[in-house]
Amino acid sequence: MSLETDKINEETQKYLGVARKCAKKGDVIDMEFALFLLKEIYSINEFVSSQIEEILGMGYKIGISKSLENAKKYSRRENIQKMERELYFATEYADYIGVEIEEECNHIRLISAK
Repeated sequence: MSLETDKINEETQKYLGVARKCAKKGDVIDMEFALFLLKEIYSINEFVSSQIEEILGMGYKIGISKSLENAKKYSRRENIQKMERELYFATEYADYIGVEIEEECNHIRLISAK
């Protein structure tokens, strides 16, 4: 391998590591940004593509949970705007990974209606 190829592999691993850390925390925005930069800067091989998909799945799954928890918190505080924002994010993440969360969203909306 050339020095340039080694540098690309090192940078690729760095971006994958940052994205994976963000995914584990459910920090979807930073995860998506790290993966966006990775895709923009480097040509992605099949192995890296599969790692990206794994990271996205993990990040979105955790992001759904975090967004639903935040929505519940805002619903209890009757902050409908923030609750709906969190439900929107949760729905977007769920759509990406093919998970149905409509029932949970409706339940959270009922909390604020009480």
